[in-house]
Amino acid sequence: MKRVLVIGASGQIGQAVTADLVADFDVVAHWHKTELKMPLGLADTVQFDLTNHLAVQQAVISLKSDILVNCAGIQINARAMNIDPSDWNRIVAVNLTAPFLLTKHALPAMIRQNYGRIIHVSSMAGHLPLLGASAYTATKAGLEGFVRSAAADVAKKGVTINCVAPGILNVGLGADLKGKGREAFLSRIPGGEPGRTADVAKTVRFLIDSPYVTGQSVRVDGGMW
Repeated sequence: MKRVLVIGASGQIGQAVTADLVADFDVVAHWHKTELKMPLGLADTVQFDLTNHLAVQQAVISLKSDILVNCAGIQINARAMNIDPSDWNRIVAVNLTAPFLLTKHALPAMIRQNYGRIIHVSSMAGHLPLLGASAYTATKAGLEGFVRSAAADVAKKGVTINCVAPGILNVGLGADLKGKGREAFLSRIPGGEPGRTADVAKTVRFLIDSPYVTGQSVRVDGGMW
């Protein structure tokens, strides 16, 4: 049974991904500050801080995962002229540097066995302007650029690296939006409805099962424009 390390499994997308995979894989669910509260079935758990480079290295190397799914991310709302440099650095550390470190330390074992899947959860913000989220947008666009290049680096090694880019979901920002703000976002989705975390989880599973899909950002946004 292949081992899957789900990073950020305590978040709503991470919970959905873990729940979808746990019956068919040896799942290890990562958390940091927010304890895992969902019934994880057979999933093991691991706790470490994604901003601690040594902790990331030690955990990823010791777990020897066949598949890594990174669902972690943070957003701090501030316009470009107002964001504090410390907040910028924090967002970059979690949303961009951590994915780089996870990928870097997962790859050697995957290359040795000529099999691996790395999937990072990105965002529609990597494709569309999002008011008041310049730092978040920068990290998601940067993550997708990194994935495209890293995927090419290992394309002949049996390893695929991809992103899943959710749009408005029925959790988080999608659930918090009210009134005209909600109407404005939903008007950009042809079907007029937010997605579900299960839609993201199914896309992750598709990428696990697809050896010829690599270097991609698969948008799960209902055709949002």
